[in-house]
Amino acid sequence: MSAAKRQQVLATLEADLLADHRAMPALLEHLEALHAALTRHDQGQVDTLNGYIQQAVDAMAERAKRRARVLRANRLAEGRGGMARLLACYPAERANALRMVWEELGEMLQQCRRLNERNGRLLAAQCELMDRWLEPSLYTPA
Repeated sequence: MSAAKRQQVLATLEADLLADHRAMPALLEHLEALHAALTRHDQGQVDTLNGYIQQAVDAMAERAKRRARVLRANRLAEGRGGMARLLACYPAERANALRMVWEELGEMLQQCRRLNERNGRLLAAQCELMDRWLEPSLYTPA
């Protein structure tokens, strides 16, 4: 890979990491707001928030695919080890800053997973209640 191409790849990778880092707090807020909307049974708000969440997740997934391609192209393992080696390609100060961004992204991703699981449990509980309420035997003439 030429030096110019390498610089371009590293610049894109950095931009993608920073974009994910900027997007993650809003995603966390949307997941929190989704829980509140689910609790209130506010379907309009649920739909709106799901749209925002889907857009954010789709954009982050595209950036993650680009990272995975860069890792594969450099014969690096996907995940923490490969990213650590890739981030080592940056000048020391920049590499340290990007490592911090990468670690924070991992922490925020774990928060997103916890919130998503909590929302899923709430939704499952609501569905279970509806199933019980709509039990055919409750509405069959005696």
